[in-house]
Amino acid sequence: MIILVISHTEHYLDPTGKVCGWGPTVREIDHLANTHGKVIHVACLSKKTPPPRSSSPYESGNVEFIGIPSFGGTGLHNKLQVIITAPIIIKTVFTQLKRADIFQFRAPTAMGIYLIPVLTWFSSKWGWFKYAGNWIQKKKPMSYAFQKKFLELYQKRPVTVNGNWQGQKSHVFTFENPSLSLLDLKKGEECFLIKKYEGPLTACFVGRLEKPKGVERIIKSLHVLSEKGVKEVHFVGDGNLSKEYKSLVINSSVKCHFHGFLNKLEISEIYRCSHLLLLPTTASEGFPKVIAEAANYGCVPVVSNVSSIPQYINETNGFIWDVTASTFENFLSSTVFDSGLRNKAQSARLVSRLFTFRAFSEKLDKWVFNQSDRDS
Repeated sequence: MIILVISHTEHYLDPTGKVCGWGPTVREIDHLANTHGKVIHVACLSKKTPPPRSSSPYESGNVEFIGIPSFGGTGLHNKLQVIITAPIIIKTVFTQLKRADIFQFRAPTAMGIYLIPVLTWFSSKWGWFKYAGNWIQKKKPMSYAFQKKFLELYQKRPVTVNGNWQGQKSHVFTFENPSLSLLDLKKGEECFLIKKYEGPLTACFVGRLEKPKGVERIIKSLHVLSEKGVKEVHFVGDGNLSKEYKSLVINSSVKCHFHGFLNKLEISEIYRCSHLLLLPTTASEGFPKVIAEAANYGCVPVVSNVSSIPQYINETNGFIWDVTASTFENFLSSTVFDSGLRNKAQSARLVSRLFTFRAFSEKLDKWVFNQSDRDS
């Protein structure tokens, strides 16, 4: 089988000329290539060098990368790039469709505004759409709302989403976002067995350093975290506000470490020494992979009740902040971390098993690859 994957994932060339892309996406595509056949990945190729540390090269020899121009961003010029690059991208996609048996389109993304209708109306090729954002977000950006509505109402190929929602159409399937291998589960279990939850606690945040992700909320709550026994916080990721956030924690009683982007192995080391994952996000994501990844290493999730997160995290396996009821700071003030952490961590680790590549493959086989009705 030849699978065509179409995405906006930014790729780069490392100093040796090897193609690198965002680590989580690369690992997912590597898995597809190793278990289901050759993958042709049509995605953006950036001219920026060197690649960020969060990027990884493909490990499977069964992946072929086809670069398309980078596009999007803030400002009029960047917005126009979406239109200017459209003919090149459409031509590239349809050229590669001729070689493929099936396709996956990863939404939402700016090119989805035209590629989702084009693939629906002008291609008979079987495929599926992965919608990685918040499927039920009430105030979506206009382009995201259009893509969601079109996928839901105007085409019948499978759509995979985060979470299970009332009124979900028959062609819309709940898929946990895969990020863990069986080896990862083994490493997580070994870490959990020796991790101590008494004494000073270490917390971590993994994601973009921006307001919707909750970094500022964490910083404003450092004095409360200190009172609750948290002595240090690791921030993994980067963003335009990185310098501002670093300046805000200079006099904090909690020791803060800003690591920038890290690769998978380096992030795993952060999880190993951490007891809590802090993610008070209000962003438009579906289910952040870092929750499952951190829980696998025994990090108890301290998260918000947005999108599908509360379908997996509750008071038995974590701490969940109701974003409409109080500030994150007030929520932490009424939270107790010094009892029952190990039990919560153990329960959270059970949740992480849902996010394995094996579980992902089983759902693909059932709902995508083995469907007999392929009328698009």
